[in-house]
Amino acid sequence: MSYFHVRITHQGNRYSPEVRLDLGMDELSNRFLKPREEGKPIVIQGVVVKPEEIQVIKIHKTDFPSDQLRHLAMQNKDANPMPVSLEWYLADLGADVTDEFITGPPGQGSETQARSHNQPNSIASTELFDILITNMDLRTASRQLFVNGHYRNAVEDAFILLERKVQENLTSQSSELVSCAESSVERSPFWL
Repeated sequence: MSYFHVRITHQGNRYSPEVRLDLGMDELSNRFLKPREEGKPIVIQGVVVKPEEIQVIKIHKTDFPSDQLRHLAMQNKDANPMPVSLEWYLADLGADVTDEFITGPPGQGSETQARSHNQPNSIASTELFDILITNMDLRTASRQLFVNGHYRNAVEDAFILLERKVQENLTSQSSELVSCAESSVERSPFWL
């Protein structure tokens, strides 16, 4: 399972960002991504942040919940004594996946959101995606596009990944075949 950690720096509290740890994909989407795409305020730790007040949003992903990473955050905090909370350091661990989720200004996704709300069972289709697409490389390549309603792009990215994997496999198999053929030729003369 993946855990997402969000930091929001906003005008009202520039030097102490709001932090939310250990979000699942659905909670990340419902509490942060969808409101931002619709140009609506985001509520984090009881603070209402309007889209125009947001200066920076950072989203990091880890394979472990924050309580299991606390020792790493403590090491980072001790090595870089900045006046920020331990939660800030926890939210900074793992892979920065911000650009995978946030690709434009607030309110940009309202058209996509309107389409997805008109589709019956849009949440069930996301769950179905996770059940059917078990390969993690394929999920990484296409899930967010699928979730955002860009189905054609999700399929294209999945096919590009598959094509790349097939080419890599063919290249390794053909070099093995050539070396096998060469060793066979060296062992027996062609006239026999």
